Amino acid sequence: MIKAVLFDLDDTLLDINFTAFMTRYVAGLSGLLGDISRAPAPLMGIPFTKAYLAIEDRDRSDDLTNHQLFINKVHGMIPQLQMPLTATSASLCQPCVEA
Repeated sequence: MIKAVLFDLDDTLLDINFTAFMTRYVAGLSGLLGDISRAPAPLMGIPFTKAYLAIEDRDRSDDLTNHQLFINKVHGMIPQLQMPLTATSASLCQPCVEA
């Protein structure tokens, strides 16, 4: 039974190399979505990176949720997807974009 959840918002509990984490995270998700969409994994990495950068853009003025923006960016950059990026495949990245 979980009795407590700790959120380390200022890196005082764990020292994490965020750049290394995101590199591996995006590479892993790119591979999964590459398998789902039948597109090469490296082709998926650039849209992921650009979508995350769009979410973090301080000058962002749209009314989209992070999830909607992410899906729009990934779909817009990979028109040759052989199947739609559905809620099921998009849910692979939901913990990161919902923050």
